Amino acid sequence: MTNLSSFQCGFAEASSLDTARVSRANGWMGISMEAKGLASHVQFSQKAERRRLTIEALADVDGGNTVNHRFVQAWADSLDGEKPISLPSQ
Repeated sequence: MTNLSSFQCGFAEASSLDTARVSRANGWMGISMEAKGLASHVQFSQKAERRRLTIEALADVDGGNTVNHRFVQAWADSLDGEKPISLPSQ
């Protein structure tokens, strides 16, 4: 009888732990769905901002507002040195 009752106690404890795990998983699932909604909103906002910036950049190119790549590369390379050169302009 002792073996059976210790088995029943062990089973009850295991069952309680399983119930706690399921409850915790359901809680995480709820948070996950809320986070998913927020992430999708942020993702939409980022896409809209990226599109706006792309259109703005294309308008700059169409307007001739560009800088020669060699000047930009020389500026970027100078940033590691002791005396960086000025940011290139048109």
